[in-house]
Amino acid sequence: MLAANACPDYPTVALGISLASHYVLDCIPHRDPGIPYETTTWRSQETRSFLTVILPDVAATICLGLLLPALVPGMPWALTAGCVLLTVLPDIVDGGAKLTNWRLLQLHRSFHDWAHYDHYRRPVLWWLNIIIQSGFFAITTITLYCLLRLNGHLSAQ
Repeated sequence: MLAANACPDYPTVALGISLASHYVLDCIPHRDPGIPYETTTWRSQETRSFLTVILPDVAATICLGLLLPALVPGMPWALTAGCVLLTVLPDIVDGGAKLTNWRLLQLHRSFHDWAHYDHYRRPVLWWLNIIIQSGFFAITTITLYCLLRLNGHLSAQ
């Protein structure tokens, strides 16, 4: 969403930044509700646990991507939605790779696993995860506010 507001006149750049940001942020230590096994099935306990954690997160992301442009005048709706989709797409593709044997998905999974912080071998303590996530939330919120002000979407009051 930041990219959509930082580069509204350059949608290709905004979409590229959104996709790349996923891989950059995956390098930073964090907890992850990923499926821990190489291969699993749709009906396994691991998949059910993963979906229990991830579905509310996906729903919140979709709602934010749809609601924010409605609440902020002039925010590019389609570009924001595209940026939101591209920021979560690597995890969706990775989940599909773990549940199927499609060659193209496996190629992406190899790259995604290489770029991802290994939270299975080096778990992040829950309190450190909260500090890291809170810090990123604060930085993101301040950056979004500044970009909206710079682009004239928010007026000083």
